[in-house]
Amino acid sequence: MSLPSLDPNWTENFDFLKPEWNSWSRNCILYYLAKLSKATYTAEIGIGHYCNGVYALGTHAKEIGGIHYSIDIYHGWCNRANIIKEFYDLPVEVINVDSKKAKVGRWLHLCYIDGDHSYDGVVGDIKNFAPKIRRSGFLIFDDYGKKHLEVTQAVDAMHNSEKWEMTVFPVAWWAIWRRL
Repeated sequence: MSLPSLDPNWTENFDFLKPEWNSWSRNCILYYLAKLSKATYTAEIGIGHYCNGVYALGTHAKEIGGIHYSIDIYHGWCNRANIIKEFYDLPVEVINVDSKKAKVGRWLHLCYIDGDHSYDGVVGDIKNFAPKIRRSGFLIFDDYGKKHLEVTQAVDAMHNSEKWEMTVFPVAWWAIWRRL
């Protein structure tokens, strides 16, 4: 999976359409995790500057006939996500709202959380999105580990081993929950 070659004059004005070198590999892993789990409905909390998740999970959704939800409180990232959605004709619904208040009217197979890195922010995202994950579906938390102590503390405090299996993927700074 790679971005098509674009007109260099055009990408100078839209540098965010080019993959971010240090996170593109993580988003390829997201793409293949979605593909392997046959995830029809996916979501990401926190779009970010380069919108790589929009492209990776949106591409998967297009291939499988699904929908990807991109949620961010910052309108600038949402505008960029909409440009990528239109440019690649991806089945992405961009939701510009605080993720703790976001409404997604479907069961999700995969939700990638990389939004508010405060303890309360992570707990709020877990409370809002964990109940929407289907059996055998995934909640993936970015920046887990020493890098962001509050993310790690919130994920550990909220983990319920009777409902969720947890794996730590330290290379990407991820904690991955799989619903039992």
